[in-house]
Amino acid sequence: MKNLYGWLALVIALSLLLIPLTATSPKSNSLPVSAEVNQNLPTKTIKVKISETNEIKEMPLKDYLFGVVCAEMPALYQTEALKAQTVAAYTFALYKSNVNKNQEYDITDSHLTDQAFKPREEALTGWGENAKEYEKKIDDAINEVYLQALTYNGEIILSVYTALSAGKTESAKDVFGKELNYLVPKESIGDMLSPNFLSTAEFSKEQLLEILSKKGINENSQWFANEKRTDSGSVVSMTFGETVLTGSEIRGLLGLKSANFQVELKNSTYTFTVRGYGHLCGMSQYGANYMAMQGSSYKDILLWYYSNCELVSVN
Repeated sequence: MKNLYGWLALVIALSLLLIPLTATSPKSNSLPVSAEVNQNLPTKTIKVKISETNEIKEMPLKDYLFGVVCAEMPALYQTEALKAQTVAAYTFALYKSNVNKNQEYDITDSHLTDQAFKPREEALTGWGENAKEYEKKIDDAINEVYLQALTYNGEIILSVYTALSAGKTESAKDVFGKELNYLVPKESIGDMLSPNFLSTAEFSKEQLLEILSKKGINENSQWFANEKRTDSGSVVSMTFGETVLTGSEIRGLLGLKSANFQVELKNSTYTFTVRGYGHLCGMSQYGANYMAMQGSSYKDILLWYYSNCELVSVN
């Protein structure tokens, strides 16, 4: 058994070394200008709907990107990861502005439907004595990649991202029910080094019954049967008697960090062991930081997680 663990450790170590090498980036820092995406998209200001008040605020695009990067990624992450986050955030904003073209706003500040946003003053206060350092770090990262976006076949992509994968990202088809050729499973083994990679949640049988009863599930049902999983390991569905719940539904009901979980019943206690954090599709933010630590550029990171895409300048 010890030899088996030794071999597994060696395989993981080799895999960690290979990830940055498998991603390739353009030889030049210059990017092509895409004519296809120049369709009244935000390049100077952006209209953001504030969820709490329903107020629509028009703000400079750089201020918006600063607020998203601050809210979505730790400032202590590597600069190349922050650049990748900036491009992903701007690309996502472009995509949503097109979706909302008949609305009065381009995007909301809700992390539930769009992406989170934190005003600069709030971010600076939260950083305390590190405020000036982190502000400059993020502003510099934004300036380096300003107006760069990701396209697939000339169209702006849905550049979703997740906090931490389960070692391999999920496909858009499995998470959102829509097949997108640029959102396919990608190895992200560096995520397994995160101290938050595994999380657990415990429920007594009574607690679980109270929660599941909201879905009409009773004590006599056969729970957690007929499980179906994605190729990356997340739960697609499980049956509870005659009731079928998706992995996302179970995650939401129980407050789990992801739908990639195992459940074990012992002494009337259900223990859920969960891998990763988030919907697990698109760029892993922790994985991006790991790749940056290994020497990968923001281009390497983006073109690794978003398959067959192109980085362009939006003017």
